[in-house]
Amino acid sequence: FPMIAASVADVFGWRFLYAALALVCLLVGLLAAWVLVADPAEKGLHPDGDVDASALPGQAATSGMSLGEALRDRQFYLLYFCSFGAAVLSFMAFVHLPQHMAEASGDRMQAASIISVIGLASLASRLGGGSWADTIGRMAMVRVALVLMLLTSVLWLANPFDPQIFFVVAAMFGITYGLCIALLPTVIADSFGNKEISGIIGTLYTSFALAALAGPTLGGLLRDRFGNYDLALMLCIGLSALSIAASVGVSRRF
Repeated sequence: FPMIAASVADVFGWRFLYAALALVCLLVGLLAAWVLVADPAEKGLHPDGDVDASALPGQAATSGMSLGEALRDRQFYLLYFCSFGAAVLSFMAFVHLPQHMAEASGDRMQAASIISVIGLASLASRLGGGSWADTIGRMAMVRVALVLMLLTSVLWLANPFDPQIFFVVAAMFGITYGLCIALLPTVIADSFGNKEISGIIGTLYTSFALAALAGPTLGGLLRDRFGNYDLALMLCIGLSALSIAASVGVSRRF
């Protein structure tokens, strides 16, 4: 869709384009909601690996911490910081990597394709990395994603004028973003159980909202102030290193 938008924006104008994209999102969302089966029990199935609720009534639905207990738990804040650090770097890539590509190459289509590369790599990592995480451990895979994100930030910082490298950076960011999105809910369940899992996930995901506000905004301010992304990326690298350190304290408990 970013590449489609870049191709037709000049022909139809951005207002028509936004209205058309909104209509597509609405139609796809309504179709998905119409065919969605909310409970696998309606199909005579159980979630993969879950305990048969009829054999052990009530046990599978009530094991774990409440939201209040999670908020008093040190591991919640370690996960919160890891999520914030990963999201800052991800939103920096979404917002500023296309702009940096446009400045370096002067090609708007290439800048738009950066987002598509992130999306494609994210899709692949959610499918492949999610399955691999069941073998090596979910938190271990999250640590792999955080290390890869650190290396990606270093690569971006070291190659500020090479448009070809930007596609490699975009692919690596897509992989790490996809892994974090795919694995974080399962890591939260492994940490706090499923007693009040929806509330805990919702509260912990506020880290993404804060990162979406802070990361691109600060990155843009520093770019305007110094004329490049060097300082913003160095701060991201430091934040990524701290996120890796915080992840060491996270362990599976349920």
